[in-house]
Amino acid sequence: MHVQEKWLIYGVHKWDQDATKSILKRLTLITSSSDTTLRQ
Repeated sequence: MHVQEKWLIYGVHKWDQDATKSILKRLTLITSSSDTTLRQ
């Protein structure tokens, strides 16, 4: 039971990290593209 819980928590944590990374990547893309349009 404890092992399953540990793996469940690990999976959620890893998914959180991946989601955060993708969100940050998307935000960076948005800000960089808006920067280029503002410069023009």
